[in-house]
Amino acid sequence: PINKYKAEKSFEKSSIKLLKALQKNAAEYEALPREEGAGASDQAGDLAQDATKEDPIDIYIREVIFAERETLTKTDLGLLLLKYIGAYDDAILVRMLAMVDDDDDGTIDVDEFQYCVKRIDLTEFTLGNRLAKVASGLIVNYDWLLLLTFVSGSIVGLTNTFLKMSGSDGIWVNDNFTPSMYVLYAYNVGMVYFVTERVTSLRASYTMKETVRSMLRSWMEKFEDGTSNKEWVDCDKRKFNRILEEQAVFIPKFQVDALFQEIDVDENELIVKSELQAFVNIKRNKFATIFKTVVTDIIFWANWIWFIGCVLYLVALYTDGQSTNVMNQWGGICFLLGGVNVTVSYLLGKIESLEYAENVRRALTTLLPPVPEQS
Repeated sequence: PINKYKAEKSFEKSSIKLLKALQKNAAEYEALPREEGAGASDQAGDLAQDATKEDPIDIYIREVIFAERETLTKTDLGLLLLKYIGAYDDAILVRMLAMVDDDDDGTIDVDEFQYCVKRIDLTEFTLGNRLAKVASGLIVNYDWLLLLTFVSGSIVGLTNTFLKMSGSDGIWVNDNFTPSMYVLYAYNVGMVYFVTERVTSLRASYTMKETVRSMLRSWMEKFEDGTSNKEWVDCDKRKFNRILEEQAVFIPKFQVDALFQEIDVDENELIVKSELQAFVNIKRNKFATIFKTVVTDIIFWANWIWFIGCVLYLVALYTDGQSTNVMNQWGGICFLLGGVNVTVSYLLGKIESLEYAENVRRALTTLLPPVPEQS
């Protein structure tokens, strides 16, 4: 819930920044001295004669943002947000695209963009509305319900333990369904999230790699058909990252490093044309590739072992004697491995977020004009 609340607030801030930036730029554009008909698009000849009656933001969107294009792609929208609101995360871009693209065709025309800006109502950005959106989103969120079930098991287990330590009989007394049984059932249900979440993460990694491969394939085609005005130059890791950024592909540094190592077959810290050509020509079966990645992923198996530990503890409730001891011992070992996995996963997540922030800073540096040297 905290992450969703932060995401909602971040989206609201981004919407406000975008609206204010457009208002400021539209006012400056309107104040520019213009000759009769100057700056008007071909489709808006009649509107240009009566531009004073039109919203300045609509004019700015049509005559500046859409001056040289009929539609915006997701990449175009990302660069536009980078220009007007600064750094942002991919979730904001995806949500902005969903909000602007009314017909869900993957592109944004001038009417859709103008209508979207008009729909930004600053009076709706209140704490109450924010909390209501978070609550409504969580109710239908599969991952959240699984996590809530998992956490409820911990809450019931701790509460029951403290009550027994104080001399009480616990939360409830029922030999057919004890608090311990609820805890373990909740853990088994909740662990489904941890297993599936890792699979989802690995699928996203596969999608990222194939997106880069597709982009590099298009980039390489320019050298093959002679449309590129540049000659091929072997690239090191820094130049490779710049190529990605120039194509609006911004990924964390550790992912750039992993891709570079995969492409650089001879490990000489330089990607030659033949190596890049071999990489872009690779065609893999999506299901088979993801399956192989999953079964060779250590964190996936650590999560799976944790899940097995939950099952063993649950089975121990329905056994007695030596079998119960064995189940509990193996359950404890699995939980220990699961605890190590949680710690490692958390640290890796923090490292990825820091790497992504650093990558965005580098991307912004490449987009900003160079500072002139003082004589």
